[in-house]
Order: sequence, then C-alpha cells, then structure tokens
Amino acid sequence: MDYDKHDHTITRLPQTASLQTFDPHKYTTDKTGHIRFDFLFSDWMTVWFLLYWFLPKTKRSTSPITHTAYEWMNPLLVFFLGFGENIFTFVLLTYYRKSPKILLKFAGMMLISKILPIVLLWNRPFHSFFNFILGVLVFLIYNLYLVWNETNIMDIYSRTFTSLLEDKDLTPLYTFANTAIAFLSGKSPNTTPDFARLSA
Repeated sequence: MDYDKHDHTITRLPQTASLQTFDPHKYTTDKTGHIRFDFLFSDWMTVWFLLYWFLPKTKRSTSPITHTAYEWMNPLLVFFLGFGENIFTFVLLTYYRKSPKILLKFAGMMLISKILPIVLLWNRPFHSFFNFILGVLVFLIYNLYLVWNETNIMDIYSRTFTSLLEDKDLTPLYTFANTAIAFLSGKSPNTTPDFARLSA
C-alpha cells in the first residue's frame, strides 16, 4: 500500500478485479459509500464485548452455559491486540497527515472503542491461552466472511485508512461522531465519499 503525501491519496492498492471496478453496493451499506459495519473487525469486537458484558453472573449449577461463557469468553486479549493495531494506524496517520483534527478524532475513537472496553473487562475472568485461541478462531471466521463477500482484510483496511486520512467519516463510529458534532454545531455533516479516490 503506497500513499502520496502530496495529494493525500493511496496510490496503489492490491490489484484485484474488485478494486479495479469499485462497486458501492458490494462494499458498503448504502449508496453513499459508508463502509459496512459487518466488514470491520473492530465492530465484531464491539458486538463480542456487548454480548459478554451483559452476561449475568451465574453459578454453574443454575445456568451452566451462561456460567461457562462468563468464565471463558472474555475478549480482553483481542482488545489489547486491537489497541496495538490502532497504535500502528495512529503512527501512520501522524506520518502521512499531521492534521490535529484527524489525530484527535482517531485518539477519541481509540479511547471509546478500545481503552474503555479494556478497563471494563480487566477484572473479569481471563484465561490467556484459551482466549487467544478463541480470538484467532473469531478472526479466522471474520476473514472467511470477507472472502465469502468477495473482499479481504487488506481491501477493507485500505479503504478505512483512506477514509481516515481524507476525514471522510465512512466508518460507523466516525459517522455517528461526525453527525453528532454537526448536529451540536448546527452544520450538515459531510460524509459523501469520493469513489474515485477510494478506488484509485
């Protein structure tokens, strides 16, 4: 993946047929080009966190399934790994685009989507080896899901990274934040993507 620091666009993505002809219906939730919720692993992690967090704490004798899930399904390690990936992306953003607005928005996203869940999950039961294997399995299922939808993780990361650099707010969390900020400031959010730049 190459990036042109002069015009702020990724200039070379994996050369696949799907990227050569960008189909907004195939890669997005709607015609405006927003990246699909189910194509982002961070959103899979959020769903996992919510399902786990709201599990009731039960005894094995009263609810063995719920008790086992509470004891063994903690996604803490996955969030640590996701936080590491976010740090890497933050470094890339700092290198390619030193806009304080973009960096602050991404830092806020990291705080909400990674750091907060880590803090909340910290005191829940955790089994490092099992949770690592479970995380690998979920990540494998995620990648198989992308392949089934005729895309891959590098395609999604390239589109997401371009969206961040261009401040396009094309991911669900960014779209929500952008809409909320625009509403509070009395402005209309600008989330219409430039398909030519996303698929260049």
